[in-house]
Amino acid sequence: MKSKKKWVNQHEYDGFLKNALAIRGSVTPKVFKKVITMVLYSLLVSFAYDFMPAISLPIGPFEYAGFMMGLILVFRVNSGYDRWWEARKIWGNLVNQSRNLAIIVLNYPKTNNTEWKINLTNYIAALPWLMKSNLRGSKSINEIKHLVSNSVFSILEQAAHKPDVLSSIIAEELKLSCSREELDSFSFMQAEEKRAHILDCQGACERILKTPMPFVMAIKTRRFIFFFLLALPFALVDISVLISPVVSGLVAYALFSLDQIGIELQNPFSEDRLSHLPLNDICATIEKNIIELQKLSN
Repeated sequence: MKSKKKWVNQHEYDGFLKNALAIRGSVTPKVFKKVITMVLYSLLVSFAYDFMPAISLPIGPFEYAGFMMGLILVFRVNSGYDRWWEARKIWGNLVNQSRNLAIIVLNYPKTNNTEWKINLTNYIAALPWLMKSNLRGSKSINEIKHLVSNSVFSILEQAAHKPDVLSSIIAEELKLSCSREELDSFSFMQAEEKRAHILDCQGACERILKTPMPFVMAIKTRRFIFFFLLALPFALVDISVLISPVVSGLVAYALFSLDQIGIELQNPFSEDRLSHLPLNDICATIEKNIIELQKLSN
């Protein structure tokens, strides 16, 4: 079985034409069938016009309707982009909080127990991986097997909400260090604040994931597109029977593409969406940074 290609958000190509004609990462393949259907429908209307010229409609009302539909689609796309950008800011904050917490653990405790510091910072590096899997609905945690002990790995495998459990384990380790007076109260509070912020990031991402766009908005937008495209060929047919299918196809392509872009941006975590956030790369970056901090502290 062939693996499904998953497109990660990427930079634009260097040239204008490369971007204009790009297929990889574009919504074109997802709307192509609907556009072809619209072209064939417009051809059918053109043939019917030869026998029934009275079916043509004036173009004037479509100008006003097109303006209103443009506003609706822009709102839909902007709403989706707001979700995507908010998710990216949350994960940017997660990167910062993870680094700060690792620095506190590696430098503030008054202990020579290097193994404890390494283990705890490994837990911090593992936490984003669990958050990523949780947001993508994956139960596999093999990505963190090299970061946690076998006993902790077994506990996490059985946990329903794995990020919560690992965050609780980190909190317990911080509390024990404070009770042994290895970590003063100020440092403990600072570390707890960073740990709580990381878990807050998880909650904020879950809010985005579990709060879909208003269903009534999706219905109205697509209903408007449907009826607009249904009537459009009748307004174009008396202008040019041959050009009508081409113009109808171009208009349909624009409307379907904008609608699809709004859909793609609604869930920035899913690998099935175009331009989803590169969570694997972000998690790998956090882990790499923490390992580097571990080496510096030794």
